[in-house]
Amino acid sequence: MEMPESQRSGNPRGIPLVRLRDNFLNLSSFANEETRKRHLFAYLLWLLGNLFPNSHGDVVVPGLIYIAENMVDEPLPEQPKYSFGSAMLSHTYKGLCDATQKTSFAQKAPLLCVAYEFLQLWSWEYLPVGRPRIVQPIYPYDFGEGASATMATRWTKARKRWSPDIAKNCYPMYHQQFEILDEAEVTWNPWTQDQLKMVFDARHFTPGMLTDSAFWLTRCNLLFLWCVEPYNPERVMRQFGLYQEIPPPFPRRIDEETHKLTNMGRGWSLYDWREENSEWVHKWTNEALADIVRQLRPYDGSTDQAYKQWYCMNTRASLASQPATIPTHLTQEEQARRHVELHAAYYRDHLIITCNFFRSIIS
Repeated sequence: MEMPESQRSGNPRGIPLVRLRDNFLNLSSFANEETRKRHLFAYLLWLLGNLFPNSHGDVVVPGLIYIAENMVDEPLPEQPKYSFGSAMLSHTYKGLCDATQKTSFAQKAPLLCVAYEFLQLWSWEYLPVGRPRIVQPIYPYDFGEGASATMATRWTKARKRWSPDIAKNCYPMYHQQFEILDEAEVTWNPWTQDQLKMVFDARHFTPGMLTDSAFWLTRCNLLFLWCVEPYNPERVMRQFGLYQEIPPPFPRRIDEETHKLTNMGRGWSLYDWREENSEWVHKWTNEALADIVRQLRPYDGSTDQAYKQWYCMNTRASLASQPATIPTHLTQEEQARRHVELHAAYYRDHLIITCNFFRSIIS
């Protein structure tokens, strides 16, 4: 299939997702083996393009083509050849990092290039802020032969309902809820046996969910094409149900040159990043399961108080009360009478910082 003519100068930015969807959506039951392989190739490209979006938002990065091609043309390996979980984390970390530093020249707004569905489901699993209420769970989690349930199944398949208090401009409300969030309201470790039993009821959860759990405590850097991101599980041990050292270990970093690698200028050349990052690929292949955090002690709630003491000694105290002149939690009726700007929470933060500044001068 020929690529569509680009309205931009130079080579195409990538394969348009809409063309993959429109031209390969239906597969005839009489299709030959070659046609089936091409449809599988197109589906994998569409899937990878949505898992690893780029700043353009509507195309598949050319560097993903050889991965989909190899998955289709090569025989199925006995062991998985690709680690998509670590790749998604690397891509997400890079996207979150870039979003705090870069802006769009056209809209002057931060660019967040991550898989939004993944980030949304993670948030619902761990945090109560903005989480919908499940009014009709899906039991049992069985969708036919060969299909398996995942942790996301209960959110994507169940019937959900959001709080009627959530108005159109809900950012100030969410901001306030994060400000008063208590540690007891956070689901620190969704992978405990009790949590899985609660989610999957009497049906046993899919064993494949924990197949790669040995990688969760690796010290190796995470990789995705040009993205090389440090991974520091020893700083968030409570999420694994393990003992947290206080103070938390200093984060491991990578050199600035490696961290700032981008795909800019590679264009339509199908650049193979495996060669560029061969050192990191070799480390992951040979050391990911050997270089792990060694911790056998389970989580101990007594570390919470030690962490808070350490935190207060190493940070500045701030005002916890909300200035009465800047409302950030309005009902629908109140919003109808008074429009709430999305930046209201920013002004509230700015006011708190100003108050802290004058308080420090006075004291």
